[in-house]
Amino acid sequence: MFPPHSVISVSEDVPVGTLITTMVANDVDTNPTLVYGFTEDGNPGNMFSIGKYSGRVTLVKPLDFESIKSYTAKIQVSDSVHTAHTTLTVNVLDSNDHRPRFSNDVYRIIVSGKNQFNKVY
Repeated sequence: MFPPHSVISVSEDVPVGTLITTMVANDVDTNPTLVYGFTEDGNPGNMFSIGKYSGRVTLVKPLDFESIKSYTAKIQVSDSVHTAHTTLTVNVLDSNDHRPRFSNDVYRIIVSGKNQFNKVY
């Protein structure tokens, strides 16, 4: 038994190699061991890896909210007799990863001696 669909949110500044979730399936039989993997074309951009026996999903490539806001991975688990499928939606959360920039390094202004702005702020 596999949950039909999982949705998680991950910040774009999470480092590569971070565990983002663990997929868990249940089997009434104790043998053989459950084997997890992605379906064919189920790992968009090869962004994630999944532990063959643990179901641990880790980040393989950096996320970028400005490029892709969501991924849908298709995951399967098998006991070598039966196979179950589910989807994992990974929503990418934006982080403040772009500092503000001035268009010039230096700005020069000229202020006349007589003006209405004789205040210091």
